[in-house]
Amino acid sequence: MAQLIVPLAYDQFDNGVRIEALGVGRSLAGWRAGPRGLASALSALLGSPATASACAAAARRVAQDGAIDVALIVERLLFPAG
Repeated sequence: MAQLIVPLAYDQFDNGVRIEALGVGRSLAGWRAGPRGLASALSALLGSPATASACAAAARRVAQDGAIDVALIVERLLFPAG
């Protein structure tokens, strides 16, 4: 799914650059993140065939490299069930 990042501090700016470089989302400057800016950015993302294609390709890469399995193992180690 496409990502919309509104970076405010720390590594959020880098995350925005990376998301845009991958073609799977957009980074929106905080001063543009009012209702109209957010609506416009979301509309553009959700209506973009290129973004949808990039998201599908990213999902395939993640599924192939086992990243989800590793994340689940780490999550279970950090947060064992009750």
